[in-house]
This record gives sequence, C-alpha cells and structure tokens, in this order.
Amino acid sequence: MAAVIYARKSSESEDRQVQSLDDQLKVLRTLSLEQGVSPQIEFVESKSAKDPYARPEFERLIQSIERGDVSVIYTWALNRLSRNPVDGGRIAHLLQTRRLARIVTPTKVYDSEDSPLLLAVENGMSTAFIQDLSRNVKRGLASKVEKGWAPCRAKIGYRNNLETHEIDIDPEAFSLLKQGWKLFLEGWTVGAIEDHLRSLGLMHRQKGKAPVPFRRHYFYRIIADPFYAGLFRYKGVLHKGAHQAMVSEAEFALAQQIMRGKPTRAGKHAPRRFLFGGIFRCAACGCAITAQTKRKYAKDGTIRGTYTYYHCTGYKGCKKKAVSEKTLAAGILQLVDSIALPSWMADLAKTEVARLIEKDLANLSSNASSIEARIATLDRRSDRLLQVYLDGGIDKSEYDRARRGLHEEKARETEALAHQTSHIDRCMSYLDQQLQKCVRAHDFKVTPSELLLTSMAQTLRSEVKFVPGGVKLQPKNVLAEIIRFRPLIIGSVSRETSDSRASNSDWQAFCEHLHTLARMQADVCQKSHVVRG
Repeated sequence: MAAVIYARKSSESEDRQVQSLDDQLKVLRTLSLEQGVSPQIEFVESKSAKDPYARPEFERLIQSIERGDVSVIYTWALNRLSRNPVDGGRIAHLLQTRRLARIVTPTKVYDSEDSPLLLAVENGMSTAFIQDLSRNVKRGLASKVEKGWAPCRAKIGYRNNLETHEIDIDPEAFSLLKQGWKLFLEGWTVGAIEDHLRSLGLMHRQKGKAPVPFRRHYFYRIIADPFYAGLFRYKGVLHKGAHQAMVSEAEFALAQQIMRGKPTRAGKHAPRRFLFGGIFRCAACGCAITAQTKRKYAKDGTIRGTYTYYHCTGYKGCKKKAVSEKTLAAGILQLVDSIALPSWMADLAKTEVARLIEKDLANLSSNASSIEARIATLDRRSDRLLQVYLDGGIDKSEYDRARRGLHEEKARETEALAHQTSHIDRCMSYLDQQLQKCVRAHDFKVTPSELLLTSMAQTLRSEVKFVPGGVKLQPKNVLAEIIRFRPLIIGSVSRETSDSRASNSDWQAFCEHLHTLARMQADVCQKSHVVRG
C-alpha cells in the first residue's frame, strides 16, 4: 500500500491565508522524504471543500483508499481534506476501520488510535468557519447596500476608500471619463473617444496588475453601467447609490438611446491616433504626455512635411517643451536593442536563479516554524482564557477584551506567515516580469512593426523617462544588470554549451546578481504590504 500527497487550494475567501499549491507540495515532498517515504501519486486541485462530492481529485483519493491502494496521506492540514461533515465523516470512518493508516501534516499525525471525537471536533470547526464566514459576509454586504454603497470593487474613475469602506472618486480618471461622456452625448464615436482619452493619459488600473492604456470596450461597459448615474444593482434590484454620480439619470438614459442607434461615423472633431498616445507621463510633474501634429509649408504654400511632437500637458505649470516622435521612437529602440534576450536564455537565467533561491529555504523554514509555534501558543492561550471565563474567573467584558487582543495578535502572525512562505513566489514573479520584457524586446527585433513598437513602449514605460524636450533611459535593477552583462553572456552562453555554464564565472556572477535583486524586490513588496496593512 502506497503513500500519496493531497494538496488543495480554493479561490474563495476561506483560503486566502492558506499556502499556495506549489508551496504545499514543496513542504509535503520534503516532509515525506525526511520520513523515508516516497509518495506514489500527488492529488492536486483548486476546489472549495464546503460541499461534499464536489472535488474530482478527492473522490479519486477516497476510491483509492477503499480499494486498498493508499494507506498514508500527506496533506498541509486536516481542513485541506474536508470542510463539510460528509467528507469529514468519510475520512474519519476510513481511519477508524484502519483502511487508512494515518494522515500526516507538518504539525501533527492522525492515525486509527486517535479518538473519533478529536477528528469530529476539528472537522466541525472547519465546517463552522465556512458557515460563519458566509453569514458574516452576507450580513456585511446587506449593511453596505442599506447605506447606499455598492458592495463591489470600485469602477473605473472611482476608488475604494479602505479606511471608510466607501467609494470615492479618482480625481484625474473621473474628470477624463466625464469628458468622454460629454463627447459621446455630442455625437463622437467610441473609437474617437478612445483615441482622445488615451492621448490625455487615461489608464485602466486593476489590483495586482500593471496599468494598461484605456480601451474602447471599457467605455462600452461604462456607457451601459447605471453606476455612473449614481445607481447600482444588487441581487437584480436597482439601488440608489451614495457615491458621486458622473452623469445625471437623464444623460444616462440619452446615452442608452444613442447606443441603440449604433452610430458608425466619427464626428468632425475626432482626433487622429498617435503612435505613443496615452503611454508616457512627464518625469518632472507627473502629468500626461499629449501629442500634436505640425505642418511645415514652403514659400509657395505647399506642405513640405507633417511632423508629430509629444509634450507635457502642462496642467501643473510644467514647460511644454516638445520632443519629436522620431526622437522618442529612437530612444525606445535603443533600450529595446540593449535588453533583448532570446527566450531560451531567459529560461536559463530563471532556472539558475530558482536554484539559488532554493538555498534560502533553510532560513525561511526556520522563521516559518517559529511563527507557527507562536500561533500555536496563541491558540492555547485562547483555550485557557475561555476556560477561565466559563469557570467564572473573569467577567464578559474582560474576556472580550482579552480575546480581541489575542485574535489581533494571531491575525498579525498569520499574515506574517503567509508573506514568509510566499517569498519564492514573489522573487520568481518579479524576475519573470522583468525577463519577459527582454524576451518581448527580442521578438520585436525579429519581426519589427509599428503595432509592436507601441506595445514595447507600453512595456518599457517605467524605464523611459519623458523629460521636457527629450527622452532619458533609466533601466533599473534587473534590466540594468542585463545591459551590463549582455556582451559577456551573449558570447559565452548558448544552448549547445550547457556543460560549461556551471564553470562560467561571468554567467554565475550575472545570475547571482539577478538573485540578489529579485530577493531585494520581494522584501520591498512585503514591507510595503505590511505598511499598507
């Protein structure tokens, strides 16, 4: 009979503090090897465990146990196997009948000698957590709706206020979108409005993702959304919102009539599309970079040439000293040429850096163990506090105050554990983002086009600084390191010389620098998250 690994992570809120699947698998593989066990199969799935018979991999696991093929399960915690009484009862029954020898977690081992009451209590706590969470979320959402606040992420042009839990306007985006509504009601097409708003620097920002230039399909959604008229839908019912409306209800109704008419022709004032419109911001004041076309005439009145120039909008008093599109394109092409790396070389670098990051696991595991020990201590203190309260040793106000303090301390420790254990993911995610820029630069050099040049400008917008009258290239961290080592690694590393990479000091130094930068960036991200929290 074999041992297996079972790893599960739900995308729902119940598991926001639970290890990622990759982290679970790494810890469980290490644990099994330390115990001299080699798991035969790994059951991995991303499904919620709140309902029975809803997880295909779990059902396969149960069938394997019932056939006698599996006797030991390695899993992150008992609640990975079940969060409902039906599946919990099936697992407990298999243990009690000895068809399942034991369940091994990083902190505890459950076997057939354990009391059924212990398993029932732990599974009941997991089930109660799901039920309480569902009730609390529904109650909280209903309360927000009664107060006039939409229980959703803020729309484009607005932002969520994390302190008041209300929805405020995003001053710059709100003003630009309001212009878009006005132009639409005046007869402009959505395509023309897209060009205009992008030229003014309107960006679409999503949590956890890099801002992207405004697109016309966003505006189609905006026009059809009553949220911008001060209303919102919840459970199919339209409610009056407390947020600031962008247009009146009459203007919103007029926009719906225009949309039903499906206008196809641009208005006479529709602006042209610029190659780098809506991408850059002024390095001096932070305002959007706009573009305009100039014509030069000969003495006889004929047009000698048409030129495009980019300059700061000057809303904050910045000088509108322009730079030509040719100069801007040359700066971007220079940066593209200096960072371009083929995908196979980027993969080699990521593999080597991942090997170096693995060495960090020893310290990370030690820190994680100490945090888990503190969490276990807080759980024991909570149990003792409850017992003292039940015995009449303290009154309810003292109990509530002490329990609240323990819960807050446990929440801080749990968050610290989550950030600690996601160190490798943060490092590799940052490195992958930077190396993907280099791969895209290489692809552009192979098949250059105007469309791809615009895409490269969007990709490298944080490295290209638009200063009044010119362009300044400021590649940072990983990109700067790649530019520094690129002549060496291009000449000494190839797919055909894999045996010599380990002895190549230039390549090793390059990868060690990338490792250091990725680790520093991961620490910066963790500290900034803690400060925001």
